[in-house]
Amino acid sequence: MGKTHWLVAAVVYLCAALYAFRVVLPDPRGRLPYSAHLTSGNLGEALTDAEDAFASHLHFGFGSEFVKEGFVTAVEAALQLGDSAKAAELVAVVDALPPGGTNLFLEAQNSRFRAHLVAESDPAEADRLFRRSAGYFRELSAPFPLAVVETEHAELLLAGGGDASELIAEATSVFERLGAQPWLERLAGLRAKVTA
Repeated sequence: MGKTHWLVAAVVYLCAALYAFRVVLPDPRGRLPYSAHLTSGNLGEALTDAEDAFASHLHFGFGSEFVKEGFVTAVEAALQLGDSAKAAELVAVVDALPPGGTNLFLEAQNSRFRAHLVAESDPAEADRLFRRSAGYFRELSAPFPLAVVETEHAELLLAGGGDASELIAEATSVFERLGAQPWLERLAGLRAKVTA
């Protein structure tokens, strides 16, 4: 078989795999469809599509970017929908992984989501989990998700009457550098609470 035949066979195999696993490619702006659903407010579609992406860990493993982003989007959508049972179910999948079966990104996001799930019942545990998540994102040198965690942690601290000015300042610096306007608006609301 010549080189051309091998190339054609590889392309056919890749197309069949993408179809079989319902892999969806990013839109021209680089967003995956479930992420686009989340940012546009189509939370139900975001949850369904992201759950499918996360379920593909059975084929691609937990190191796949597609799987990791599916996890994040699915849990975020579930939390925004007020479906804490679904969020807890997704978090439990990562919690159940054996040592070495996960990665630092998933651990960071899982700690973040666990913090959300216990925030009302155990603010001290939520504080610990947010700090753990932030530490992982610092280790990964991932400024955007770190700033997201700092923002959410600041919201928790302010709700309990704590001081969040340092977290707000750090997150603002990152979001200004990245031009993340929705997050800057969210932080502006938090700064108003600090000065009030």
